[in-house]
Amino acid sequence: MLGGRMSKPSFDTLEKIKAQYPQVNLEWLVMGNGSPLLTRTNTYALPPEPAPTMLAEPPIKPLSKPAPSQAEAAELRAALAECQKELAAWQEKAETYRQLAEDRQTIIELMKKAAR
Repeated sequence: MLGGRMSKPSFDTLEKIKAQYPQVNLEWLVMGNGSPLLTRTNTYALPPEPAPTMLAEPPIKPLSKPAPSQAEAAELRAALAECQKELAAWQEKAETYRQLAEDRQTIIELMKKAAR
């Protein structure tokens, strides 16, 4: 809300915001695209997934359960690798959201300082 009415910010208003907060990404402010701040990379795309790592077989197998067959072991390793990839993707998403929250807080703090 600008000037007591609902409207889109004018070009002059956007220029003033950019002059006061040069680190704020105007495309994000107006369109919601990209990241809020220009000091970091402007995209939060997930990096390519690393190659899955296979865990080595333990040197001693438990006595209460027979060892899995070759096919079962391969299936278990494939399932484990898939879980590791999914975990890595979720960890990256969590980091992305943490960064976005940090950027938002930085913008809020900058606006509070400017209002003083």
